[in-house]
Amino acid sequence: MAAAQRKPVAWLKRAITAAVAVPTVLGILTSSVGSCVLIHSFHFISLLEYAHGAKLLSRQEGEHVVAGGVLVAICGHYGVHSVGIVCYTVVVLLLLGHLGQLSYHGLEGPVTPANRCPQDILIALFLDILGILWVGLGYAHMVLLRFQEPSGLGLVLFALPVVWNTDNGALFAGAWAAKNNQDPLSVFVPQRAASALRNLSPTKSWTGVFGGLFLGTMTGWLLGFWVTQNPEPWKTSLGYLVAVRSDCGQLRYSASLFCAHLPDWGAAVWTGLGFILSFCAIAGDLFESAVKRAAGVKDSGRIFPGHGGALDRVDSLLFAIPAYFYACQLLLGA
Repeated sequence: MAAAQRKPVAWLKRAITAAVAVPTVLGILTSSVGSCVLIHSFHFISLLEYAHGAKLLSRQEGEHVVAGGVLVAICGHYGVHSVGIVCYTVVVLLLLGHLGQLSYHGLEGPVTPANRCPQDILIALFLDILGILWVGLGYAHMVLLRFQEPSGLGLVLFALPVVWNTDNGALFAGAWAAKNNQDPLSVFVPQRAASALRNLSPTKSWTGVFGGLFLGTMTGWLLGFWVTQNPEPWKTSLGYLVAVRSDCGQLRYSASLFCAHLPDWGAAVWTGLGFILSFCAIAGDLFESAVKRAAGVKDSGRIFPGHGGALDRVDSLLFAIPAYFYACQLLLGA
């Protein structure tokens, strides 16, 4: 089955943006304060982008989801139980608020600015709750993972290359399929699944999905093998890649922290974690594509040239990090 036509990828813009952003992000993450600022800055921008898209669908302002999402993510600093309690409370308050709005305006009568369509109110309720559960909880788990002692930084520095290479693998394989106007790997999935993917996002292909899954899983295997079997060369190479922090004029490399604080799980376990990250990253990317398609927008924003908005850059992480966090918790016996 032929893959859908897509616009040419802005390879140069993407390469330049990645060359600047990747070492910057990895370097900032070596600092606790820097991590906090980076995560919550991305979180706030992502919520604003989501609120804009939600407004296109429901014709209502999205200040509720921004405030609630910020509150949920901040609670990530106080543990997983705090996140659950606050998330539940925010969702209940949203539910009561929108039901109260329905009750006040009534279910019948002319639609005016003061008496909005009940369908719009219900759609807004759904979108607000979705924003809390998707964006708010996703970022909350990024906070939980990064500030988990003593392995948080190492686990984050393992996850990011896996997710990024999943995106890269899907992009390269999907671009090849589109260029050749075919989707050869779709023969390995049922016809109904092939049709479902095209309906979800016409520019996606099963060749891209499998390409992303393969490259992401192999990245997990490679990182796990190097870290567990041959740590010193890995420490040196990552040290040169992320030599950013300077205390009293001396450079400190995140690599030493990375290797020292990673659990000794073996290459097979790290490969499995790579597969979980890659699989969930693809699901997150497809989910955001469906949301953008429903809202009628191509990108969530334009903050990153060639890459789109903040939500476009973290859509994979919003699905992958929570699953990865709980998988690590099970392995750690927490």
